Amino acid sequence: MIEKRENPLNREIIEKDSLPRLDLIEEKDFDLTRLSERRLKEWSDHVLQEMGDKTRWIQSLESGIIRRDRRIEKLEIKTRELEEQLESTTNDYRKRLAQIQYELIGIRTSKAWKLAKLFERFSIIVSLSKVLYWTATGKLATKLREEKIYTELANSGLFDPEYYLMMNPDVAAAGADPLKHYIDNYLQGRNPNQCFDTLSYLQSHPDIDINPLLHYYRVQNPRGEK
Repeated sequence: MIEKRENPLNREIIEKDSLPRLDLIEEKDFDLTRLSERRLKEWSDHVLQEMGDKTRWIQSLESGIIRRDRRIEKLEIKTRELEEQLESTTNDYRKRLAQIQYELIGIRTSKAWKLAKLFERFSIIVSLSKVLYWTATGKLATKLREEKIYTELANSGLFDPEYYLMMNPDVAAAGADPLKHYIDNYLQGRNPNQCFDTLSYLQSHPDIDINPLLHYYRVQNPRGEK
């Protein structure tokens, strides 16, 4: 049997031809490796950025929750304080009300209260008696007219009681009502205030038959305006 021998020349040619291919493969493998590393780094950077953003967002939420919890705690403390103050004030008012009611019961059962109520009833009886007396004697119309004059002058603002008492010490000494005294005694020349001269007004208006101050008021205020 004849042994087949490999031609050294062929082997050399094959080896020389395969060398560029190996270099090309190695170069492609290197490029792929670099590309993979770059993409991996880009993906890693992206993931890290997202993680950082989410971490900061979570930290912001946690800070907001902490601030909210602190505000809630302060509000709860303030609410408790207000509730305690309200309860204390309510208790104070209840105690005060109970004390007033107790004092009122004491007053109503006291002799002074009974005398005051008796005096009130007596005053009503006296007032009714006066009305009946004035009616029986024909003086009711006069008394009603005097009351109307008194009320009108009192509301006019023209009568100065302090001035009248100062200028008429006898009235002050007697403890009389200054306005009623003036209504009853204006013909004595007593003046109701420092600007109104009663006698001069009567001399200027000899035909009037009512109180001069009332006449002046009605002339100046025909509609009863003050």
